[in-house]
This record gives sequence, structure tokens and C-alpha cells, in this order.
Amino acid sequence: MLFLALLSIYNPAHWLSFPSLDSIRCISFSNRDLYLAVPDGVCIIERRQLRLTRTLTAADGLQGRIRLCAWNPLRSSLFIATDGHLYEYLPGPDAIQELFPPFTQVKSIGITPAAVFFDTDKGLFQKHRVAPLFSESREPAAADWFGERDSSRPQDYIFLTPYFVTDDQLLTHRIIRVRADTRARRLFAAAENYGLLVYNTSSGFTEAHVRFGPSGRVGRILEHDGRLWFFGDNRAASLDSAGNWNYFYSGSGSFPAAGISLLLPEVIELNRTRTIRAALPADSGALLLATDRGLYRLAADRSLTPLLDIERPVFTLCRFADSILAGTDEGLYLVTPDSLIRLYDPSARFDFGVYDIARTRSGSTFFATLGGIVIRDSVGTWDRLLPPGVDLSRPVQALAAAGDHLFIGTPGGLSIREPGTGGFTVIDRSRGLPAAEITSLFAGPEYLWIASAGMVTRFRYRAALNLPGRN
Repeated sequence: MLFLALLSIYNPAHWLSFPSLDSIRCISFSNRDLYLAVPDGVCIIERRQLRLTRTLTAADGLQGRIRLCAWNPLRSSLFIATDGHLYEYLPGPDAIQELFPPFTQVKSIGITPAAVFFDTDKGLFQKHRVAPLFSESREPAAADWFGERDSSRPQDYIFLTPYFVTDDQLLTHRIIRVRADTRARRLFAAAENYGLLVYNTSSGFTEAHVRFGPSGRVGRILEHDGRLWFFGDNRAASLDSAGNWNYFYSGSGSFPAAGISLLLPEVIELNRTRTIRAALPADSGALLLATDRGLYRLAADRSLTPLLDIERPVFTLCRFADSILAGTDEGLYLVTPDSLIRLYDPSARFDFGVYDIARTRSGSTFFATLGGIVIRDSVGTWDRLLPPGVDLSRPVQALAAAGDHLFIGTPGGLSIREPGTGGFTVIDRSRGLPAAEITSLFAGPEYLWIASAGMVTRFRYRAALNLPGRN
């Protein structure tokens, strides 16, 4: 019961979401923080160190895609407009309240020293200084506008010419939005499919690049050479132990990224032609690579050899004793040094595909299959598991194990299997999960990393579950 109680209340301190910065829709700031509105949330970035400290998402009650945000110095609050909803965020108590104005869609928000204005689908409105009341209004004499009527344009700053930034792979990204802090002599510029740049308006030089989160959809989270890698279609992002994010695009016409030497050119080329879905260290310094068209072995001498050459994806790899298990949509294979052996389970669920594999500390192995999970414990006993939220007509896509805890991605959210009782707790948006669709899971010593469409979320599971020590 304690396990259930610990997860029954959403604690923002246990969660940090990194949404994609490919499309920054609005930039605003206070004296202390930067606020970036992206489709899946509002990123709060501490200005001194340019560090992401909080992301407001659907788990905080925001409904609909984020359209824009605007800091209101009159009340030290942040207005957030989504598709059909308007909210006010108060940083002091870390609270969000929904407002119920006489309009549906907010096109722009105008800030003046004395009032806040909203350009909407029903016309122009002014908000009462304190109360959540709105009245029709005339055009203000002067306002700092956010949204469609944005007061700042990239063309207003000649030092931004030619109005794009070039990344490490010589790909260009158009600067689409800016916001200036005249007192601090800083210009914040959003670049398409890139992130945020900070310029010094006196010198015109770049002072910082703010980049985090995935670029596009993440299909698999891997750990390699002390980094976490987030692989998607033709794109990947890495996160090192110091919190630095790096990116590369493996599409046609791109160049290898500087600083990505940890990923060999052979791996980059393989991901270009066959999307990498999983990786696992093998014998003699080799690396096994699962792709959407089979299994490959990258030897220490950088030679690449196909082990399972099929027109089907290999979804997952797992070490089992001295061998490797490979899950595909046509079954499970045992990869030995000189052969591949098809494996079967007593209930014949493997015949419908094995989509992920996780092993717990006690030696039990869990196989994600169509409509449920197959278990093989440490003494060879087989069983089936049907976690809450699983769709019987769809495969379970994501598993991860930490100690003897099992994490399962389902259409209903994140299910956690408690080792003592075998019971389940489901974490959904009301308990902190920002998105329902989970594409991949990775459990580290302290955090559970959760990939969803356009976002990666870090869940401090050891603190949330009150687990002692390390795994």
C-alpha cells in the first residue's frame, strides 16, 4: 500500500520533460527565467546558467497544443494559450489556474505597463488587473505583442544576417522568432529544427546555444560509451553525464557531425539506410546493432557483417548468459557466435512477435508480445502477465527493469510492477506522465527515461518509490 501511496500524488520534483525545440512558437522572459512555448509544453529555463528547470505539460493540467506564452510583470505571472484554453501560471506557488474568458482562441497577447490585452477570435479584450474578468477593448496605444502580432522580428537585427544558423553537419536552420532584453543587452533567437540562440546585442556575437530534447520521434533509447542515445528516423540525439545534448541527422546530403566520434561512420551510415532500433556490446569489443531490416555485427576492426538479413525489423536485443536474444515481429532468436536459433514459448506468444525484453535482478526475463507479457523466471518456469492498460490487439512496445521493479509502457500510461506483491500501479497524466503514448523506456541507476512523441521525460523513480541505495 505504501508503494501505491507514493505514486498517487503528482510531485513535479520527480519529473522533468525535455520536449523537442524544433518549433519554438513563442519566447518570453522574467528577470529570472526564460519561457519557451513549444507544441508539447512550456519550458522554464533559468537565465543565469541557461538550464532547464521545469516544463509545464499536460501533467500540469494544460489541455491542447501550446500556441503561445507571455510574461505579465504586473502580477509576476505567465499567460499560456493553448488550442481552446487560457491559463495563468504563478511561479511563486508553482500553480496553474485555468481562466474562462468569453473567447475561444487567442491569437496574440499584448503587454503594457498598465494592462494585458488579448487579440482573439471574438475581437480584442482586456483582462482585469487581478480578477479573472475580461472586457472588450480598443486597440492599446503601445503594447509588446506575443503571438501572431509579435512585436519583434528577426529582420530588426542586422547582425542576424543571413537569418539562419549552420549546425555541425553544415545544415542550415532559419531564425524564425526573436525577443530582446534591452536592459541585459541580450537577444534570444529561435532557429527552426534547432533550438535557441543567445546573442549579445552590443557585439552581435553568439553567447550560447540552448538545445535539448529529441528531434522528431524517438523510437529507442540506448546507452553507449557513457551516453544516452535517442534514436529516431534519420535522427539521433545524445545526452552525456554533464547534461550536454548533441545531435546528428543521418539523412541524404548531410555530413558527419563534429564531436560524434563516439558513433563510428559505419554506424551513421547504417542508420542512414537501416534505422537502428537497438545496440548491445558483444564479444571481443564488437557491437550488435538491431535495425529495421535485420541484425548486424560491428567488429572491433569496424567491419560490418549482417547476422540476420531479413526484410523485417529487429526490435530489441538482450544478453542471456553467454548468448544474445533478438526480438523480431516473427519471433525470438538466440544469437550464438556461429548460429541463430529460433526460440519458442509454451503459449506460442512469441509467434506473434517479441518487441522488447527486460531482465530483473532476480533473473526473471520479461518479453513484450502481442497483448501482454511472457515471463521466464530464473528456474525456467514460464508464465503470462497482463498488466493494466494493455491493449489486447496491440503489441506491448516498451519494457525496462530496475532491480526487481518492472516498468511497462502501455496505451494507458506507465505501469509499474511491484516486486513484493506483483501488483501494478499505473501512472498517467494525473500522476505526472506528460504523454500517453510511450515509444521506449530506459532505466538507469536513478532515473527512468520515457520517450514519447516529440518528448523525452526523466522520472526520478528511486525518489518517487522511496528506494534505498542503488540497483
